[in-house]
Amino acid sequence: MSDTPMQTDHATPSVVNNIDTPASIAAVPENDDVLVSSAASVGDWDGRWKHISKVLDRPGPFTEEGWTGGQETKDFLHACKILVIGAGGLGCEILKNLALSGFRDIHVIDMDTIDISNLNRQFLFRQADVGRPKATVAAEFVMKRVAGVNVTPFYGKIQDKDPDYYAQFQLVICGLDSIEARRWMNATLVGLVDEDSPESMKPLIDGGTEGFKGQARVILPTISSCYECSLDMFNKPTTFPICTIANTPRLPEHCIEWASVLEWPKVWGDVKYDTDNPEHITWLYNTALARAKQFNIQGVTYSLTQGVVKNIIPAIASTNAIIAGGLGLLEYGVCDRTTIFISLR
Repeated sequence: MSDTPMQTDHATPSVVNNIDTPASIAAVPENDDVLVSSAASVGDWDGRWKHISKVLDRPGPFTEEGWTGGQETKDFLHACKILVIGAGGLGCEILKNLALSGFRDIHVIDMDTIDISNLNRQFLFRQADVGRPKATVAAEFVMKRVAGVNVTPFYGKIQDKDPDYYAQFQLVICGLDSIEARRWMNATLVGLVDEDSPESMKPLIDGGTEGFKGQARVILPTISSCYECSLDMFNKPTTFPICTIANTPRLPEHCIEWASVLEWPKVWGDVKYDTDNPEHITWLYNTALARAKQFNIQGVTYSLTQGVVKNIIPAIASTNAIIAGGLGLLEYGVCDRTTIFISLR
């Protein structure tokens, strides 16, 4: 899909001019800041949503019987209030797809700040944004790039909001890497359902990626199987024998596990380490590094320490893009019944 030009700093004018946008945007010099400012000042133009009209103006093989599209459906999409949870690798793709698909009232929640390591795949962020909240920067960027869309950010935890907050949305989309957070969100939406009020049922579109693997699916609280029903499908975290960790470490991961499982309780007692606390991660890294030097083991790094204690699997940008595209299809299926609900894996 194309809206205002999405280009890199090295895009040529010919590439920009091939995008179906007004000449005032196509002719903007190859400067990111100028392009962003110009896009924000332009409203709808003839043909802007023609790619959306191909889907919404005519029935397809998977539309419900009696479905009618047209301007009423497009107006509903423009007015639909959507919540995106997570503004990381998957969340950036989701926000971009929503804005370019005709959704104009988008809210986003994320508790993280931008790290330099995010920039290779989380394309809404720049080096100058390092240290700032992901939700805030993502909202600013999307609103500057895509005319007419309003993105409201919240920097904090999903648990900071009460049920009334979630009740205002027509649709909730999860792009989280935390199973516990997804379980909490699932339980919250199930708790909102009132049998006497159909509007209280808030569809949850859940997406996740793990290396080259990913999934996208629709959860209709109290109607379809919920998130709790599929917990057995997830891979179990990698574990190491305690005797190896304690006596004969051979891998950098063994040293990190020793620091987190054995040494942390010995030093800090009942205090549980926080995987989102840089001071805690730094302590674990330094302790694991000292252990590695003792056994002549190479490869203990700060990022690996984070990955082991948080069970992080390296993210792949193309997987995020594919799964976000699948989520986009499900968004349309939920909002305007243009397709059946399918799970993508």
